[in-house]
Amino acid sequence: MTRTEKSRLEGIIYLFSVLTGLFSLMYVPRQLIFIRDIESTIINIQDNIILFGLAILSELLCYIAFFILPIALYRHFEFHNRQIAVIMVGLVMIAVPISCFAVSNKVEILEFLNETNFQSEKLQEIMYLKLKSYYGAIKTASIFWGLWLIPFGYLGYISNKIPKALCVLLIIGGIGYQINFVGHILVPGFKETIIPKISKIPSTIGEIGTCLWLLIVGIEKPK
Repeated sequence: MTRTEKSRLEGIIYLFSVLTGLFSLMYVPRQLIFIRDIESTIINIQDNIILFGLAILSELLCYIAFFILPIALYRHFEFHNRQIAVIMVGLVMIAVPISCFAVSNKVEILEFLNETNFQSEKLQEIMYLKLKSYYGAIKTASIFWGLWLIPFGYLGYISNKIPKALCVLLIIGGIGYQINFVGHILVPGFKETIIPKISKIPSTIGEIGTCLWLLIVGIEKPK
């Protein structure tokens, strides 16, 4: 397998991580989970228990692919700046355990829903606490989801192995993650503003564009 073929395999891994993430982190929650209406959320999950279970599996697969991706990318960038490449990998190594811990709350939700000895009020209380724990961990993990994009974009930029426009978008997108995290903590009503939506655009375009670049074009062997 040539180096370009290997980088296209990395593109497949990246695309797999993106697609499983979209399914588990965006599509399914929008169908089933309403944190301000726990009773409806419980009914939705009970009525769509297979979909909820698939979302859990999909999310775990997303993080497994995310774990593998920077390790595979490291070999392309270590010749350009080994220290930054190590930081890129290290940030993902921090993000993945936090993300998997978050998913454990969803697994526990499934277990509680299978119990028959909980009163409705108690089940709602447990569900609320588990969902709050899940989203709290996800917000913490999002710091590192964004931070890894900054060294990744920088390495792609200085190595000329990824289009510079995409690299700039990756870096801006990584900063956007930090703006979202700080805004949710410090600014009341931040979620209702337009800033969270705008700040996600660069990372979305940058990541999808980069994964398609790796998949279609690949990365050439350094000269």
